[in-house]
Amino acid sequence: MQDNKEVIQQSLATYFRQINDLSLVIHLADQCVRSICSKELTLQRCLNTFVSKPLFNSFPELSAIENELNCLVDSKYFQKKIALDNCNLNVCASLLPQKNEINSTSQSSEQAPAEHCALVQISVAEPATDSTFMYLLSRALEAAQHGITIADARLPNQPIIYCNQAFSELTGYNIGEILGRNCRFLQNSDNDQRGIPIIHQAIEKGTECKTVLRNYKKSGEMFWNELTISPVFNGSGEVTHFVGIQYDITDQMVVEGALKESERRYRTLFETNSDGIAYYDLDGSCLDANDTYCHMLGMKWEKVIESNSEHVTPKNWHRIDAKIRNNQIKQCQHCQEYEKELIRSNGEVFPVNVRQCLHINELGHPVAFWLLVRDISRQKETMEKLRHSKQLLTETGKLAKVGGWELFSDNTVFFTQETTSILKLTNNQSDLDTFSSMFHDEHSHLFSKSVEITLDTGEPLDLNLRTETENNTQWLRLQGNRKVNDEGRTVIVGAIQDITETKVAQDKLLEHESHLQHLAHHDTLTGLPNRLLYNDRLHHAITRASRENYKLAVLLLDLDRFKNINDSLGHEIGDQFLKCIANRANECIRQSDTFARLGGDEFVVLLEDTPDIHDVVLVAKKLLKAISKPVQVENHNLHSTASIGISLFPDNGTHGDELLRCADSAMYQVKEKGKNNYQFYTEEINHRAVELLILENDMHKALEDQNFTLHYQPQLSLSDLSIIGLESLVRWEHTGRGMISPGDFIPLAEESGLILKLGEWVLMESCRQAKEWLDMGYQFGRVAVNLSAKQFHRSDIVGQVKQALATFELPADNLELEITEGIAIENIEVTIETLKELKSLGIHLAIDDFGTGYSSLSYLKRFSIDKLKIDKSFVDDILTDEGGAAIATSTIALAHQMGLKVIAEGVETQQQSDFLKEYYCDEAQGYLYSRPLTKEQAEAFFQSHKTLKNL
Repeated sequence: MQDNKEVIQQSLATYFRQINDLSLVIHLADQCVRSICSKELTLQRCLNTFVSKPLFNSFPELSAIENELNCLVDSKYFQKKIALDNCNLNVCASLLPQKNEINSTSQSSEQAPAEHCALVQISVAEPATDSTFMYLLSRALEAAQHGITIADARLPNQPIIYCNQAFSELTGYNIGEILGRNCRFLQNSDNDQRGIPIIHQAIEKGTECKTVLRNYKKSGEMFWNELTISPVFNGSGEVTHFVGIQYDITDQMVVEGALKESERRYRTLFETNSDGIAYYDLDGSCLDANDTYCHMLGMKWEKVIESNSEHVTPKNWHRIDAKIRNNQIKQCQHCQEYEKELIRSNGEVFPVNVRQCLHINELGHPVAFWLLVRDISRQKETMEKLRHSKQLLTETGKLAKVGGWELFSDNTVFFTQETTSILKLTNNQSDLDTFSSMFHDEHSHLFSKSVEITLDTGEPLDLNLRTETENNTQWLRLQGNRKVNDEGRTVIVGAIQDITETKVAQDKLLEHESHLQHLAHHDTLTGLPNRLLYNDRLHHAITRASRENYKLAVLLLDLDRFKNINDSLGHEIGDQFLKCIANRANECIRQSDTFARLGGDEFVVLLEDTPDIHDVVLVAKKLLKAISKPVQVENHNLHSTASIGISLFPDNGTHGDELLRCADSAMYQVKEKGKNNYQFYTEEINHRAVELLILENDMHKALEDQNFTLHYQPQLSLSDLSIIGLESLVRWEHTGRGMISPGDFIPLAEESGLILKLGEWVLMESCRQAKEWLDMGYQFGRVAVNLSAKQFHRSDIVGQVKQALATFELPADNLELEITEGIAIENIEVTIETLKELKSLGIHLAIDDFGTGYSSLSYLKRFSIDKLKIDKSFVDDILTDEGGAAIATSTIALAHQMGLKVIAEGVETQQQSDFLKEYYCDEAQGYLYSRPLTKEQAEAFFQSHKTLKNL
């Protein structure tokens, strides 16, 4: 029985050690029990000797057994000597009898109930004495709030022979379901845990261990368990039992997990922030910084950490920084924002916006600074560009017709005649209140306040103010300076200008600039990827397909008879139809694929990772079905079909151009066979490519035999319809096929490189013909020659122009070269230098198709040009589309402010001509005035063009 007593005592001691870690209390409790049991001391003396009353009462676990200890002292069982038979004894649930079984102190040793030994038979000489003692100790274990188990180390599988009620409640199993089982049953099949080998090692070596496990309740719910295992030794030093203390730390683990997740989110935000983030102590030493901040300074993290804030700040900012920090600390100001400068590791100084936040600890004391730093170099550059633009507009305004006004100190205002016209006044005299009331509410107050400041301080007045009537919004620019007139009176002398058109143009241009990046990669009508973005995705898709050895498909889609919709119902209906078709078709493909608009009614689909050709067929059929459904646009029920050409990688090509060319050939095959179908590229379709090759060879021969001719379209001044120039347009009269459209052979010439030779011939022939006409006495102004991209960038264009002028002795003033907006921005710096060289020859330069490309205004100002050419697409819409009209009028206003002339192409109606003339467009060309003419027709036009003035 002594072994059983030791097990209970060690269990109690182990529990107290885990709860409070007070070895003194454990020792005193143990001595207290031993003394009472041996009748060496009374309870009161024991308490006085070993445990002070306040200390005893401080621990409920000890206080809970005080009554039982009193009963034990008075019991007759302490008068008997305890003797145990030498037997195989297992401490189990039957060893810890229930309270109602030991209350009867008269029970003899021979009357020990048999059910107390459910697992093994126990032979005990005096069972009541030790059972009562162990009962008292077990009550302490049962009173514990944490789970306690005792496992027999001598039996196979170390079964549990005791567990307290707390362990049963913790696991959800009743005690009967627990006893006799190994604790690992709580782990279910979750055996991949770091703590399990630790437990195995401790059991094997008979040592203590402490670890954390994932255990599972009877309900299947997982809980985190902190487990402490302590061995129990017999008198021979052998391990007889293991005592386990179980703590449910699920809530703690959840809190710790949340803290770790919070830390992870913080670090992610810190490291991935696009702004620089740094943490400085109050002395200016950097404690931490993210990659953006380090990259901003051009320094590695270790170098940044070693640096002081003064090391990365220009000297002129040291005192300012210190003052800002000190004020923030002194006022305990949480955050403040300001601009300053920093120094990169290469010595470059750059501006930043700093949001500086004071880190205050839990005691309310400032300990450090958080800095959120944003590089505003680009913002400053943009502001500088805007400032420069404003200066340019100011200088331009000096040349514009403006009105004048004069304000006296008695608030009397006088206006010039032009001012009364601008303000629509009938009287040239007023007062300040009436003058102010003409402007919008907030502008009225602003003007009055600005006048007051100018009169008081002499600060110049310069305001843009808005006036509003029922049908009109007008923007006016007011400028003024304080003067003293001849009479000695203080006055403000100012100017006023109607800048409504300029304001509208600026807003449009700023909007255009802000959407530049998006427009560069997306179609403006449908929002789909454009050719540029499609080509980029195709390039990357081919790279992946080559590396991972899978197929991809290119589907070129062209709408059938769409031109009929456009021609019969107009572009607005056609555009709405296109958008609807684009949306439908886009829904037929996967998100991982690409649906792009190449232009007009031509679209392309890129299908990636298509191992089965039937998948491609399925997509093609879905597209045909979706497009063939009627589209309701306003009151029109519109129908269309599509022709789809399909090429496969790598079967039909390994490059993007090859795949698109093959798909194009297949698509034209569908067109020829009746449309509304799809066609995979085959070798038979290659016949068309052969025809194009033949056409290219014929073009070579035509250049050698000089079978190309030039037609000339007159360009007229809108003010008096006088001829100011002719545009040279190349034509090809094929010996076998007749007249071939420029739309067929110009792209082929571009693709084959023949455009260089053809372009040089056009330049030389235009100069020759112009000189011939001059010698004949015709006054036609200038001959305008279009340059291709390859001709401008890949040939000695300056040398060619010099040679042409010299060869035919043509005055440079009679030659004008046109380049498209797209050509101009292809290589900005080279373009600028080439235009300067050409301009130095004395010729005229024009930007063709202005508004269709993506040129920046900052670059436009640097081009040495004389004229902007409004594209026909804008002219077509000026009477029906407010956007097209706004762009056209804005282009005219912009060009005039920059000292450039404007010519509109594609003028076909008198209404278009009148509109352009009303908005001061300088020149125009189009079918309204004349179609392109042969040499003889042009000479006849020279004789009769004056009749156009009657149009």
